[in-house]
Amino acid sequence: MVRIQSIQNKFLSNKPILLFDEGKGFIAQAIWQHYQPTQQVFIYRNGITGLLQEAEEVFKRKLKYVTLYGKTGVGKSALLEFLRSKNQQVLHLEELANHKGSTFGNLEHKTQLSQESFILQLAEQVAHFDPNRPVFVESEKYSLGKNLIPLSLLENFSNGKRVQLSLYRKNRIERLIKDYAGINDKEIEAGIEKLKFRIGSKKAEDLKRQLSRKNYEFVMEGLLDYFDKSDSYQKNETLSFDLIQNAEDLEKAGLDLIERFS
Repeated sequence: MVRIQSIQNKFLSNKPILLFDEGKGFIAQAIWQHYQPTQQVFIYRNGITGLLQEAEEVFKRKLKYVTLYGKTGVGKSALLEFLRSKNQQVLHLEELANHKGSTFGNLEHKTQLSQESFILQLAEQVAHFDPNRPVFVESEKYSLGKNLIPLSLLENFSNGKRVQLSLYRKNRIERLIKDYAGINDKEIEAGIEKLKFRIGSKKAEDLKRQLSRKNYEFVMEGLLDYFDKSDSYQKNETLSFDLIQNAEDLEKAGLDLIERFS
């Protein structure tokens, strides 16, 4: 009865409800007797474990992934947004996870999904992709904040086409200033503090001092030094790419990708 009462608020709206039942329909019977709901109630009999197993099969689908690689500030996320505006199939992992994947990946403190919800929403998107058309996705590490990307999906990304985006360092700094400056300086300061054992205490203090003075160009240039030396970028240098694409003009870059892979 405690379990039944815990979902009472779900029945105060008219939205359909999905419940996971590890048993043989006892939850459905109890809900009907207790609430007599008027909205649609769907019962998944194999429980959350069974649904996650189905999601794993979805991630194994052979799709035409085109993975965008490039250093911080090169414009990978912005390029995905442009491609989506052109009705291309886009899997925007950072958007789904509400996290950009770095120490400064959630300056706005957006709420992240539980791992189970992240997996199920991810599977829903992947299941709807047309296997005959490319799916553009950004290269990511195995996690985005607290959300872990399924290994089977990461493997499919690595087996697809690879595009290396390039951009002059000065332009990358300008994009970082546009994306991060003034959003949450306290969170940037906290992130710099976390990195001080990697970048050195003196450099961390210099960055925090310049941040307090709103000298974002100095701060972003200093952080780029750290990101460019990170393990993930060093590994990218050993990969072979199907295309090296200049990202100075994102619209032109997007149209070039559509022409090349569609």
